[in-house]
Amino acid sequence: MKLKTILRSFFMAAIMAVAVSASAEKLPDAVLLKPDGKEILASKLTNKGKPMIISLWATWCRPCRQELDAIAPKLKQWQKQTGVKMVIINTEGIDSKDAVMKMINEKGWTGYELLFAKDNSLAQKLGVRGIPFMIYLDGKGNVVDTTTGFAPGSENHIIEKLLEITGKKAKK
Repeated sequence: MKLKTILRSFFMAAIMAVAVSASAEKLPDAVLLKPDGKEILASKLTNKGKPMIISLWATWCRPCRQELDAIAPKLKQWQKQTGVKMVIINTEGIDSKDAVMKMINEKGWTGYELLFAKDNSLAQKLGVRGIPFMIYLDGKGNVVDTTTGFAPGSENHIIEKLLEITGKKAKK
């Protein structure tokens, strides 16, 4: 049984390694919108030397909602441990702002910075093939990993990755 777990972990790590670019890739110059309609370039997103995770999601996407539901109760602890900033980029555009805000309020999701995709240029430039799509950035703004999809328990990979990025150890 242990060998099976080790092999599965090795296989998942190999898949993740292939998904990451060999070079220090930054976010592209894609236009995003703040809830007030003001534009911001994805390449200008920062967390002042600390890691950042970005999730591309949509209200109609069940795995997206599951991912954000799973992260919400853990985010404050992750922020204390790693200083992480979590940005959620709704792919439906600012026209869906009312429905998005309603969902966020009903779900009680807090601690997320909400942005909207102005168009599909960010997803296109990142080669996104499905959502939810998670982007992990180190404190220098380098894309260090990406994942697509969500399954219950996947949130545990997120904190493991954040601890790896920051060079910290998991609290027992």
